[in-house]
Amino acid sequence: MVSHRHSCRAPGEKGFTLVEVLVALVILAVAAAGLIAAAEAHVDSIRALEARAAAQWVAENRIVELTVSKEPEPRLSETVDMLGQSWAVALARRQNDDPELQAMTISVAPEGRPEPLVTMSFFLEIPREPVR
Repeated sequence: MVSHRHSCRAPGEKGFTLVEVLVALVILAVAAAGLIAAAEAHVDSIRALEARAAAQWVAENRIVELTVSKEPEPRLSETVDMLGQSWAVALARRQNDDPELQAMTISVAPEGRPEPLVTMSFFLEIPREPVR
């Protein structure tokens, strides 16, 4: 018994039908959209990580400046330019039991944004008056 396969193709024609090609293109488009979204999310997370690292450097630099300079009354707010960006730096005093140390908190945010990217706590030695 000879079976005949019914096909839309003429004998000897090879290749894909238009419907098969369209289905393959839809699958590729959906996969490409997912890859693009994942790549954008990765770039955004890298940018956020860079910003937090830069804010941390700004905070650490200011802490070192305060420690080295021994300013009697440090500025409680200022703007610092670093890595091509302006950063708002805010200092706040905290309650402390040690009379020889000032407990401080430093917050760093990109200028114009209310939420700080970095907040650090530290202690500053209170400068003593020279004994005469």
